[in-house]
Amino acid sequence: MTRTYRLSKSKIMSGLQCHKRLWLEMHQRELAQVSPESEHIFRMGHLFGDRTRELMGPGELVGHERDIVRALDETPAALARASANGTVVYEAAFSYRDVVSRADGFAPYLDGWHMIEVKAATSDKAYFYLDCALQAWVAEGAGYPVRRVTLAYTNNQFVYSGGENYVGLLRELDVTAKVAQLKVSVDGIVGQLQAMLARDKPDIRTGEHCSSPYDCPFIAYCRSQEPPPAEFPVEIFHRITARKLRQAGYTDALEVPETALGSPRNLLILRASREGVPYIAPSAQQFLRTQPYPRYFLDFETMSSSVPFWAGTHPYQQIPFQWSCHVETAPGILTHHEFLDLSGKLPAREFVRSLIETVGTEGPVIVYSTFERTRLRELCELVPECRDELHAIMRRLLDLLQVVRSGYYHPAMKGSFSIKHVVPTLCPELEYTSLNGVADGGAAQRAWWAAVDASTSALERLELRGRLLEYCKRDTLAMVAVYGGLCAGRPVRLSEYGIDAPAAADDECGHAQPVARDHNDVPAAR
Repeated sequence: MTRTYRLSKSKIMSGLQCHKRLWLEMHQRELAQVSPESEHIFRMGHLFGDRTRELMGPGELVGHERDIVRALDETPAALARASANGTVVYEAAFSYRDVVSRADGFAPYLDGWHMIEVKAATSDKAYFYLDCALQAWVAEGAGYPVRRVTLAYTNNQFVYSGGENYVGLLRELDVTAKVAQLKVSVDGIVGQLQAMLARDKPDIRTGEHCSSPYDCPFIAYCRSQEPPPAEFPVEIFHRITARKLRQAGYTDALEVPETALGSPRNLLILRASREGVPYIAPSAQQFLRTQPYPRYFLDFETMSSSVPFWAGTHPYQQIPFQWSCHVETAPGILTHHEFLDLSGKLPAREFVRSLIETVGTEGPVIVYSTFERTRLRELCELVPECRDELHAIMRRLLDLLQVVRSGYYHPAMKGSFSIKHVVPTLCPELEYTSLNGVADGGAAQRAWWAAVDASTSALERLELRGRLLEYCKRDTLAMVAVYGGLCAGRPVRLSEYGIDAPAAADDECGHAQPVARDHNDVPAAR
């Protein structure tokens, strides 16, 4: 007799993303590696769910998040009370044909029930509809006819006015008809997945599906089981070009004929990779060399939340809480300035005041991407009395990323123009692996959340503060090095700026250990 497996809505969605992912979840779950990013998303989802329940009206929460058996036992009585009182049951649990599901909201409606599915997203997505259809199929199979289905998602135009007033946070979309169309396919989907799980592990290679619509926790395992990729895979080219080349059977970028590459940028990447030497456009060098002093190298770190908790902010708005600025007043002469607010209060006003004081009114303000420009524009709304000064700073912005994209490429970048891939080619002493705990923007945001958490100790908060300051400082120093390397046409040493090489992660006594690097391991730019 063929074994059947207890599936959940989330497991079915995993199986629709990739059969191998579901097979591993059911048979070799210990191979999963849940990233800190995914864990943070889960926590934000709980925050969003707690707030949206208040918007859907009075009701009863069926708890036992990790005990589906108890939740199934308690749901019928909760639904009976909701039917009698006209209230909502939150996280109602249902089971049908070895599939379990929990509805965000379930309320009496006409001669049946109204199911509400809530998503912490700013738009409706195609897979949300199938998600709703799966839940409706399970609930109806369990004996609760679903007459209406509402998809509720985040209204990104909502501006929080304060006072715990979140009316308007959700957009509601009636998806009853769409769900009815999709529901007929659920039976076949469940049968197909059950049959797949009874067989040997599917042989599926990694690809774009590994991160769409969700990051797969088995990606590291699956890659470890595959032959090592080419030194220069076709993914070093533009994503659309790479997809076409994969479809045409190419895996190694060095084997791609130049006639298959349309853009000058792709041709440059191919030629630099084949020749093993970097390229710097003379026009990029000339442009950067002629910029006046002082030069301000600026970077922001931000936090965001699906549920805004400061008046005047909206869902997922990136709120700057930290900046770092290296100021080059003359060739090789640097000073460093910084700001960090971990109070948990809206940091905008002091952030802006200190920034204006630091960057003054003259000299280019160098950033890496359009991120800071967008944040400055938003800060004009949060600190309107400083709008003129902020606009003046925006007029001085110089996007170093655009200069790099148009005028520089090194084979070691492997198609990436992230500063973390660019800086080692122009200043090998500078890297991010020595940073302890905070080494990217996502980690910085998670560190902010941890620092403002009331359960975090004073010592832990102090450690987080140090990590955040060091990371943001590293970013602006990296911009200094990239700028300097492009101007010089060669890799630079930090000693040229009077700076020692960055320290490694702390030892057990809390003392930083030096990092030894040889700047000769990267060829000079031609």
